[in-house]
Amino acid sequence: MAVTQAQVAQLYVALFNRAPEGAGFNAWVNAGANSTIAKMANDMLSSPAALAYFNGSIDHDRDFVEMLYKNILGKDYSQDPDGINAWVKHIQLGNSRGDTVAKLFEVATSAIAKAADPVAAKVFENKTAISQYMAEKIADIPADQTGAYDYSLFQEIIATTNNTNLDEQKAKIDALIAPTIHNLSADANDVSGTGKSDVFNGAVSATVGQTTFKATDKLDGKGGNDTLNLDLYTNFYGMTNGTGEVKNIENLNLTNKTNGDLRFDTKYIHNLETITLNGENKVDVINPENKVKLLVNDLKLSGNGDTGRLNLIYNTDVLAGSNDNQEIVVNNVNMDKDARINITTVNGDHIEALTINAVGGASKLTNFTSNTIRQPDQVASIKTMHIKGTADLTVDTTSGLYSFDATEYKGNKLIANVKANGYVQSIKGSGQDDVFNVTGASGRIIPIDGGAGKDTVNFIDAINGNQHVEMTGVEVLNINTNASVLDFTRAQEITELGINGTSATVNILNSKIAKVNAKATNSTNVTINNSTDIRDFVIEKGNGSITANGTEKLNVKVANASDVPASQGTTSASVVSNTVKELDFTLENTTANSSTFYQDINSVFALETLNVVNKTDKDITASITALNASGSHDTNAYNLKTLNVETKGDYTINNKLSGISKINLKGTGDDTSVTLRAVGDKTYLPVPLQGVQDISLKAEGLKNLSV
Repeated sequence: MAVTQAQVAQLYVALFNRAPEGAGFNAWVNAGANSTIAKMANDMLSSPAALAYFNGSIDHDRDFVEMLYKNILGKDYSQDPDGINAWVKHIQLGNSRGDTVAKLFEVATSAIAKAADPVAAKVFENKTAISQYMAEKIADIPADQTGAYDYSLFQEIIATTNNTNLDEQKAKIDALIAPTIHNLSADANDVSGTGKSDVFNGAVSATVGQTTFKATDKLDGKGGNDTLNLDLYTNFYGMTNGTGEVKNIENLNLTNKTNGDLRFDTKYIHNLETITLNGENKVDVINPENKVKLLVNDLKLSGNGDTGRLNLIYNTDVLAGSNDNQEIVVNNVNMDKDARINITTVNGDHIEALTINAVGGASKLTNFTSNTIRQPDQVASIKTMHIKGTADLTVDTTSGLYSFDATEYKGNKLIANVKANGYVQSIKGSGQDDVFNVTGASGRIIPIDGGAGKDTVNFIDAINGNQHVEMTGVEVLNINTNASVLDFTRAQEITELGINGTSATVNILNSKIAKVNAKATNSTNVTINNSTDIRDFVIEKGNGSITANGTEKLNVKVANASDVPASQGTTSASVVSNTVKELDFTLENTTANSSTFYQDINSVFALETLNVVNKTDKDITASITALNASGSHDTNAYNLKTLNVETKGDYTINNKLSGISKINLKGTGDDTSVTLRAVGDKTYLPVPLQGVQDISLKAEGLKNLSV
């Protein structure tokens, strides 16, 4: 059973007598997914940080138990010597310290303990709650210039928490993290922040009275995590050298307040860690002196010119390495097919990796480049893409992609348009229901790891010839082909195959495929022998034929969508199987203009039951053939015993139903007719059972019946 957040908070209180910071707390929560309280307690106690923190003070079992008593129950040895001695003996009998902590938690939070000492129980409950709250609000422990951590704030909040002041303690934390607000003036600004978080608010405008952030201003955030918010009404060309400067401010938020595109130069703005761009219209950012995280909110980007290109242009040599990664956080960003986000430097260096974090509203991202501004596309440098976040995301991969990894993505919907282009070596999906649309695969099927969830892979370009399908975690595969032989030995999780093309012929080997969707515009011919898994053959357009020697039950459905052109509508369906015992055929809809639909059922020697449902006004003409006892094709399936037909249009079987014994017919149209050319067979001495069966026929709703 996983360790909960509350239990992690309890461990911090019990073992360290302090509240956790967010980073450490979250790390232990993640580790607790496959752990227990006892194991986590042992892991915490043996960590290098804990060993340095305790420095031998709890090496003896009694010292350890007394620490737990003090931190959990608020008692010392003088108040409960028997209890402490009992827990010391518990350890000495072979139980680990982690087991002891877990058992103490169980006792301390029990109904008996709460009744015996409600104040102590409430204190521990409140300390647990305030620990969780502090982890949510404060991410890191402050450190001095030597790197030594200052735990005093995290210790003090626990030390001062009692059974009645939880709300006061939360308010104290809120006050600690509340930023100081500095609204910049239209006059000269020379503003310094505090030792905690500061927020500076200003505007850049061509109107003098409206401008509160100017090239000559001096801002110093000092300590803490500081933010500069700027509303942009015009371009900003950087701070004035020797006069203006911004430093020690980690976050720059730029909001485009115009109806056009803007440019912001960060020259002489130091120490930035994140840059956030807000608004439907873009803001190009120039000259950051170090790599930053880029956050983009509500941007709409279109066109293949300057207006369709969002630029982040770093200062010289910021991207001089060979594996530079740019993180972009997107929220409700929409790009058309020609738009792009471009990351480079003023001297033309490139990024090699891209991390996309999708948050908030759904985003659609198309092109990413790393090219010198205003120059044509160069050889693609972005070879690696990582996808994470929780929002719906549609993303195009880069043209030079080697690796695509979405294992950290936690959202509901990921659509990846993969440009294979002969380079791709690894594609990994998320734990959700992903869709991969693959182009540029040069006629081959590339390996894909879909991860958990129901994942779909669509190969847009034609796949032909002999192909080994190598995929894990992929359940649905759609291909475009004219003629191919597909071996699924290394793709056993694929259970559904869609076939597109014009006139497609596909031979399926060694698969677990249960459903085939025929989508070729003229015809789809499928062979899937030696498979007991195939169950469904759905014809979505064109004519369809399936050979399935191996299955005993098969469902065939014709289901043309209403927007399928009449020229691509289905006029015939064919089944060949020497093993099928029960065949269900449904004519759901066809857009073909022909008034007659042809149903061909061939070589079905084992067929015992045929179920037909026709929901259209098309007239079905059926042909059923199989070898008879003498090896001739001049009779129907000898073993066919049951025929069930429900039809709106007319239904005709021209062949002999020699072994039939039960016929159920139902008409659902105004003038439905059924014709069975020959039922039963004459007795024949060499075949003693031929022609001796009883035949039951039930019919309703028919205008005409001819038998």
